[in-house]
Amino acid sequence: MASRHVDAVATANDDTAVVEARRDTKQTGRFKKVCATDPDACMATSAHNRRLEPSYKQHAVVDDVRGVVLDIEVITGETNEGQVILECLDATVVTTGTAIVTTTADAGYAYAKVYGGLERRGIDVVIPAKAEPIRSPVPLRRFRYDARNDIDKCPRGRILRPTRLVVHGRFFYSKARDCKRCDLAARCLSKGRVNKAVVISEDYPALLRARRRRERGSEDDKRLYRRHRWRSEGFHGEAKTWHGLARAVRRGLQNMRIQAFLTAAAVNLKRLAAALLLLFARLLRRIDFSSAQQSNAPCFLVAGRDSPSDLDLTPSTAEPKGEFFNSPRVHFMRNVLAHAGRSGRRGVSAVIATAFAQDDADAAKVQWRKVAHQRRPKVPKLIALMDTAEPDMLAYMCFSAAHPIKLHSTDPWSA
Repeated sequence: MASRHVDAVATANDDTAVVEARRDTKQTGRFKKVCATDPDACMATSAHNRRLEPSYKQHAVVDDVRGVVLDIEVITGETNEGQVILECLDATVVTTGTAIVTTTADAGYAYAKVYGGLERRGIDVVIPAKAEPIRSPVPLRRFRYDARNDIDKCPRGRILRPTRLVVHGRFFYSKARDCKRCDLAARCLSKGRVNKAVVISEDYPALLRARRRRERGSEDDKRLYRRHRWRSEGFHGEAKTWHGLARAVRRGLQNMRIQAFLTAAAVNLKRLAAALLLLFARLLRRIDFSSAQQSNAPCFLVAGRDSPSDLDLTPSTAEPKGEFFNSPRVHFMRNVLAHAGRSGRRGVSAVIATAFAQDDADAAKVQWRKVAHQRRPKVPKLIALMDTAEPDMLAYMCFSAAHPIKLHSTDPWSA
């Protein structure tokens, strides 16, 4: 806001030299757009056909085992992601007192300094490396950097040596006499230059190792990144969809941080409640199992799974080892709404609820298939999920009217 005020005063005083000097210092040659109601926010958009909106960036560290949010940081768009991830991981180690073994993140964190910093901390990195932006007919990937001798070799084997420093690396220059008799000089050199200059970042070898690792593409790395997409990115979706983090309640960076911290606390409380319920349910099942053994009656176990189609009800006489399966409908609706899109979630949830509102199993199955038939042309993936989960979702309808209330209860004493 102060910069805009200075520009306005200079323009009013007809000081064109000051205005042109400030304009030319911008990389884009244009003035930066600033939100008048929230100067801390950065103006951004998710598509070219949508208007700019004030936005913030949230970075979260999520535990892979239980999905607990361990650290939260909210920044503006002016701060690079690579400057945040290392600080967040260090804060997580201090908070938990546990060393981090493996870190996964999306391609927005694929910077040489991030790879190098994580390697120095002894952390295995699963971050898909970005492809090199080709800005020259002879790109940087055709040059060979020798980390041991600290030199860089061009495609013709000429040596480039380090000279001056920049923010995150050094300039490597070739000799003019080497480039003068090179057959690639016309394509390799910029207009008006007599020697080649490239910038090598400080942790460039770590970036090269990350690119080679992505090219190999091991199954273990693919599995970890698939898990990252629903475990870590799923937290952001949950916070936006169910806890209102898609919109800021109050303006300002500090207020946005408060909102993010409260949202993470609410998510962690839900994780804690689920863990306590799981512990209490295991205790109750052991008591029921002991009673069933004494009376020689079969004990039905509910095996814990990630999808409702894997629900397994089998009589057993052994001690239960599966995890407590809490409300399969919750898991099913979460997966269904993920395929419905932001604008169609409310409508899809309403029409599926009509099947659960039927009086008996036959009516529920008819309504379920009717809803699937109506929506099949628009959202085939969603309907395929409904077809797979139909037996599990409507299984409770076969019981008497009093049982569904007990099945959907979250009270351990009535479960």
